[in-house]
Amino acid sequence: MIHLSHKLNTLRVTLGGVILALATGILTFAPSLQQACAVAFACGVIVTISGFVQVSLMVRFYHQWNSSVLHRALSKAPPDATIRILQTWMPDRETFLPRLEELLTTEGKRFHFKILLVSDTDMPDVLGARVRFRPESRREAADQVRSTIDQLKQMTQRVNQAWKSQHNGARLDLTIHSYSFMPFGPIYHIGDSMFVGIYPNHCSSAHGPMIVVKQNSSRCWDLFDLHLTTALKASPQVFPAEG
Repeated sequence: MIHLSHKLNTLRVTLGGVILALATGILTFAPSLQQACAVAFACGVIVTISGFVQVSLMVRFYHQWNSSVLHRALSKAPPDATIRILQTWMPDRETFLPRLEELLTTEGKRFHFKILLVSDTDMPDVLGARVRFRPESRREAADQVRSTIDQLKQMTQRVNQAWKSQHNGARLDLTIHSYSFMPFGPIYHIGDSMFVGIYPNHCSSAHGPMIVVKQNSSRCWDLFDLHLTTALKASPQVFPAEG
């Protein structure tokens, strides 16, 4: 889907006007270059229009989950953005969490995190259902969930330590929630984008496709936003411990 918005880009409008003027002037003095001037004139029109109208894709599709796209989105997100993540566990945590920590401790980000991870209890056994056709055993999957939680806690401690001197003792706002419903795939809400995957029954979501949904794509955005909001309301907080 394509979204059009009106936004003046003075540089593009000026450049487009210059190209149009040059194409017209050259044609006046060198009629033999009519074809080349026509192409240049068309380019000038396109550049000028792009200076008034911004074209953006509301939904983008990748054939495979692309972690580098997430990293770029984190880098571009507002410093105080709220990051919401829904996953079973984080299969890419060995690269994702170090990048998060770097952004928080050396690049001025002060994100707020709300993270949903699958419950490792067996009532209902959502985790067992997730790995039923996968090579991992249920016990191995539960270890992955606990390892993700432990690494998130450790990252929080290191960030808090770094912020003692950087931000006058501010503490990282990070909560972890445990869900017991069957999701259809991971969702990472970063800034004005949501990155949505699927859970193939035989392998990790890292091997499945990625859909990028922009905030101005009302229906898709509203659907996933409500999905995350409902999940957070229904899922108990496991870190920090409540009460």
